[in-house]
Amino acid sequence: VKGVNKVWKTNFHPEYAGTDSHRPITSHFGRHRFTTYWRVEQNLNRQLVKYLRGDRTGSFTNSSGIDAYLHAYYKDIEATYREQIYKLTPEV
Repeated sequence: VKGVNKVWKTNFHPEYAGTDSHRPITSHFGRHRFTTYWRVEQNLNRQLVKYLRGDRTGSFTNSSGIDAYLHAYYKDIEATYREQIYKLTPEV
């Protein structure tokens, strides 16, 4: 892991190093970003995402580990939300 983080620091620091108001870009950030990208944006199934992340073989049955790394944003669900939301009044 230290080797992976070194690659991230070499490529993203000092521009994206930590400051008083922001955490640094590290391999841990990448784990969050790419888990979200593969699962939410590319719709890969959990097993493939776990494989791409390098998760331990046999950990495919436990979904809680991957869920902690997924991030959803309003822009990702806005169209579905507006289409599916229960309407209390008729649309004009």
